[in-house]
Amino acid sequence: MKNFFTEKVEDLRKFYKTPKVSEGFYKRITSPDKILKVNIDIELNSGEVKLFEGYRCQYEGIMGPYKGGIRYHPTLSQEEVVNLAGLMTIKSALVDLPFGGGKGGINCNPNELTNQDMNKITRRYIESIYKFIGPQKDIPAPDVGTNPQVMGWIMDAYSNIKGHPVPGVVTGKPLSLEGVKGRKDATGYGVSVVFEEIVKHKNFRKGETTVAVQGFGNVGKAVARHIKNNGGQVIAVSDSSGGVYNPEGLDINELIKHKEMIGTVKGFDDASDIENETLLVLDVDILIPSALEGAVDDQIAPEIEATLIIEAANNPVKDGAEEILRQRDVDIVPDIYANSGGVIASYMEWSQNLQRARWSINKVRKEIKERIKETYVKIMNKKSCEEEKSKNEINLRDSAYLIGLENLARAYKSRKGLG
Repeated sequence: MKNFFTEKVEDLRKFYKTPKVSEGFYKRITSPDKILKVNIDIELNSGEVKLFEGYRCQYEGIMGPYKGGIRYHPTLSQEEVVNLAGLMTIKSALVDLPFGGGKGGINCNPNELTNQDMNKITRRYIESIYKFIGPQKDIPAPDVGTNPQVMGWIMDAYSNIKGHPVPGVVTGKPLSLEGVKGRKDATGYGVSVVFEEIVKHKNFRKGETTVAVQGFGNVGKAVARHIKNNGGQVIAVSDSSGGVYNPEGLDINELIKHKEMIGTVKGFDDASDIENETLLVLDVDILIPSALEGAVDDQIAPEIEATLIIEAANNPVKDGAEEILRQRDVDIVPDIYANSGGVIASYMEWSQNLQRARWSINKVRKEIKERIKETYVKIMNKKSCEEEKSKNEINLRDSAYLIGLENLARAYKSRKGLG
């Protein structure tokens, strides 16, 4: 099955001296291990009986159990799940976690379902896939449309089947169910660490660096709050309804309260309402897409004013747009690195559950910060090394992918006894 991840790996083989391993490695890494599709029929609270499609893709398990979120969204497709599972594979390998890559979800609209409906759907989904998941097999986590409560239902459903509590089957759980402190805003916190490293490398003036954040859900809120606390000037944010802009900077804590109160960022005091598309083309130093895939396409790319894009969301910059942006010298910090804070925190929760321990939020954030800072050094060193060899400039995405592939290749060689 052809997918974004497969095409990226094949492109890298053409242009760089990727790890010299057997052809079997590339055949394995460019095709998912397993794709599971299940039908979920339930009677909704309204009395209507509906059929939903559920998926779980286990992409690659060379380095450890499959790991990846569960997404509830009305447009979810098998192709999307496979693409995202591939991204999880390379993301875990990039930050050197003992995980493979997976992804799953249900084609449904959470906004049209009651809490009881969501509970039923989740439990039926787990009843259909429980043989394929587990602490040493495949460990789901939250994604778009799901939250700690859904993860709690997953743990409960799986534990009921097994006949004993199994907290390590899923991460992103409530703290009362052995979730880890700091998990909710881990992705956003990780993006803020990336922001710090980039600001230092690019010689931006930290207190004067202007930032626009597209998307104001869990990730976007945490990104904006942490960047604001670390000296960045967040001058615009947006959600699905629209955005707000203040060139002097937004009070993020008050904006979060405003959104919680009325359900949108629009109408915030001391800020002007703007359209979503307007936010993307504002004259800022850094643009941070934090919502769904494909926010930056080839139509909007020529109008981007930011000099740097940090991909807090998965796949927010489309292929055609990325080429346009590169020609305009707009750097892109890739999603597999920028939003890795979430999977690092998931690793901490999983290891905590296996040891029946309790980590502090400082321990969790220290792990995120150290791995992200160490990975940044590796990405920049790989970039310099490849540029010296080829005499051509290498972008940050290619550098990150090459590191991930090398880590996977080493594990593959060791498992197959190839030296």
